[in-house]
Amino acid sequence: MDETQFPVDGDDYWLWGFTTDNETLYALRDSRGSVVLEEILGDEFDGIIVCDGWTVYSAYHSRLQRCWAHLLREKENISGEDAEAQLLYEELQKVHDGLNRFLKTSPSPLQQIIVQHEARRRLETLVAEGAESNKACEALQTIEGGLGDWLTFVVHPGVDSTNNRAERILRDSVMRRKTMMLRKQKGVNSYEIFQSLIQTWKQREQNPYTELQ
Repeated sequence: MDETQFPVDGDDYWLWGFTTDNETLYALRDSRGSVVLEEILGDEFDGIIVCDGWTVYSAYHSRLQRCWAHLLREKENISGEDAEAQLLYEELQKVHDGLNRFLKTSPSPLQQIIVQHEARRRLETLVAEGAESNKACEALQTIEGGLGDWLTFVVHPGVDSTNNRAERILRDSVMRRKTMMLRKQKGVNSYEIFQSLIQTWKQREQNPYTELQ
């Protein structure tokens, strides 16, 4: 799941996207807080949330998968002179790529647990070793802050290691928000409903036009 700002009658609302393999739900709310998660998912949600580092997710739920894409894309913001940060991100990329290659071998549950523990020790070692450059320190702080949530996908192979899917379902709305303005609650409700239906039909390889008819 993911969320992004979306204007409603001149005010900043948040468009939330909740998606699985075959369904998507959009929710437009005037809050970016955990109250939205409680409203949509309820008090007894026991699944795994793939998300970025926004704190409301960990405040709401303990079973998370932090997005590796959010972490690794920070490499693009590193100066060519920051060799320490470059090497750190290269190491993190190796860890992530290695874990994904491992999962493609259809490992047993025991193998998954062992490799997850080894990967966690590697992340803990990187944090313990520390760094001097600001960018490297920021990366290590991010790793440490979500240490229990980076490797959930290793023991739950059906879980993505990135939040890219949720970002994709919000992309059209991000482009659309520049050219439209919702002004009434009725418009908000209609937008949520039709966007949810259309995206879900696409995921199920159904024709949205036919389904709307």
